Amino acid sequence: MITPESPGASLGRSGSRPFSVDLLLSSASAGNEDSLSLRPLSIHGMLWLQTHFEDDLWGALASGGAEIDMDSARHMVADCQMAGLKVSCLNTSMGAPIRQ
Repeated sequence: MITPESPGASLGRSGSRPFSVDLLLSSASAGNEDSLSLRPLSIHGMLWLQTHFEDDLWGALASGGAEIDMDSARHMVADCQMAGLKVSCLNTSMGAPIRQ
């Protein structure tokens, strides 16, 4: 049961999580402007990554140690958004900020 004090009490009627982010894309390591660092910020983000990447990459993905090239990042963001995930991008070279 959700009470007004419960963490889930702020969920909207649709069950969305208005202030949460599932995946974060940010500038990769210095000197690598063609890549973005990928970090899951929720269980939903991690589960999505696990269903889209091979088992041997999960450690790097879970720890935020994975990098993805810009073109792949654009495709991944579109796929994530179609799946209902919230993605935030802290790199302006991808174009306009990603908003949902």
